[in-house]
Amino acid sequence: MATEIVLPQWSMGMADGTIVRWLKHEGDPVTAGEPLVEVEAAKVTSEVEAEVSGVLARILVAEGETVPVRTALCLIGTADEVRASAGATTKPVGSPTIASRPVPPAASSQPTVQVIPAARRLAKDHGIDLDRVQGSGPGGRITVEDVQRVIAATAQAAPSVSPASPTTEPIIPLTGMRGAIARRMHQSLQTAAQVTLMTEVDVSALVQLREELKQQFALTYTDLVVKAAARALKEHPRLNAWIEENSFDSCRRFISV
Repeated sequence: MATEIVLPQWSMGMADGTIVRWLKHEGDPVTAGEPLVEVEAAKVTSEVEAEVSGVLARILVAEGETVPVRTALCLIGTADEVRASAGATTKPVGSPTIASRPVPPAASSQPTVQVIPAARRLAKDHGIDLDRVQGSGPGGRITVEDVQRVIAATAQAAPSVSPASPTTEPIIPLTGMRGAIARRMHQSLQTAAQVTLMTEVDVSALVQLREELKQQFALTYTDLVVKAAARALKEHPRLNAWIEENSFDSCRRFISV
C-alpha cells in the first residue's frame, strides 16, 4: 500500500506551506530520509524527506501551490504498485484514480483537470476560459504560467488599435516568507509610531572600547548599540512602552543591564 508523505508543521505558527521545487520526479526511486521537495513556510524554506524507501508513485501538489499543513504531498509505493498504477491508466476515464475528484455524470467523457488556486484566480480576473488552457504541471495540472501564456497570446491576437484595457500583469500570491514579512511590516505600521530621527554622534570612544573587548571575545557594533539602548531605556522607561486602548503599558520590568 502506498505511503502518503504529508506537509509537516515545523512551528506552532505554521498554517500552510508553498511548494517551491520538487527534487524528485514521478517514477524516481527514493530512500528513507532523502529530500523530496522544498517547501516555503513563514520566513523559512525547508525540505520534506521521504519517510520510507520505494518509488515516487504520484505527486499530488504542484510547484507554486499553497496547501495547509498535514496535506498529502505525494505517494511513495513499491515498484510493483507503480507498474500496476501505470497499467490502470488504460481504464476508462470515468474510473476513479488517486487524487482525482469524482467526475459528474454529464462530464464523464472528459478527464478532470486540476487547477492550482492562483491560476484559477488569474484566469477569472482576465476572463480566460480554463478549457482553452493546456496544463504543463504534473498530470496536466494547470499552473499560473499556463494561464499567463494564454493571456499573452490573447493580447497579441487583439487588434493594435483598441480601447484601453486593464493591465495584464500577473497576480502573484503573497504567501510563505514574503507573506509573513508583509504581514509583520503592516502590523508594525499600525501599532508603532512612524518616526525618523537622524543625528551625528562622535563614537571614537565606542570604537576604542570595541577594539579592547575584541581581544577577550567576539563583539560587534550592534552588541554595543543594544547595550547602550538598554541603558537608555532603563533611565527613560516610557520610551519602551506601547499604547493599549486607553492605557500606557511600560516594559520597564523587562529591562536589565
